[in-house]
Amino acid sequence: MNKVTLSLLATASTFVFAGAVSAQALSLNEVVANDSSTDDQEFVELCGTPGMDLSSYTLVVIEGESTAMGTIDVAQPLSGVMPADGFYVIGDAAVSPDLLMSANWIENGGETVLLVQNFTGSQGMDIDAENDCVADGPIGTIVDAIGFAVPSFGDCGSYYGALALGPDTGDSGTANFDVAGAARCTDCDGDWGMICLAGTEPATDPGCDTNNAFNPYVVSFASPGSQNLCGPVSVESSSWGHIKSDYR
Repeated sequence: MNKVTLSLLATASTFVFAGAVSAQALSLNEVVANDSSTDDQEFVELCGTPGMDLSSYTLVVIEGESTAMGTIDVAQPLSGVMPADGFYVIGDAAVSPDLLMSANWIENGGETVLLVQNFTGSQGMDIDAENDCVADGPIGTIVDAIGFAVPSFGDCGSYYGALALGPDTGDSGTANFDVAGAARCTDCDGDWGMICLAGTEPATDPGCDTNNAFNPYVVSFASPGSQNLCGPVSVESSSWGHIKSDYR
């Protein structure tokens, strides 16, 4: 199989999110959608100004796979304020979140993760009736977005103008894997790059594709609730126990 070109990365959309993310604004900062082994340590990390009110925001995840393309899988309202350290974690119990979610709450494969202000949609809503990877209409103000896709599988990972990372072709450069996750470097307003976690790919092909121009760095370890660990660096094997003991 030839290496898949990331054609979805430049996909246009009628409804795009507004401008570059400011370090003072609320933004998506890190996402793990496909963690090692059983997916019970998934999370979305937000970055923002300490003390800012989160009550007008909703975390939205839109399905990109052909079986339910355009379906809003997750529409989680936020509440409270941004913690003093400027990071807010939404996720499974294992990552010590600020907002607890059930295990396996983000599906693997094609997904678009959005931070939406004044959300007007609903969970279960289909925003792509034509299944053409273009949203049918607005669902509020898109503050930030990131997507994951394996184009050869027919995934949509770029609703509302989101950058779509994927696939992870591994060390061989020939296989198609779901991206484990994504993180900004620098925190809050940097470029997006792939997260590589041990166990998210077969043992025969355990590495990340580090040679794609759209993925200028690789994050070796996920770091929910703390600064992102950005490269360029060599991908190292790790366990979540190691991650938590070092960075939590």
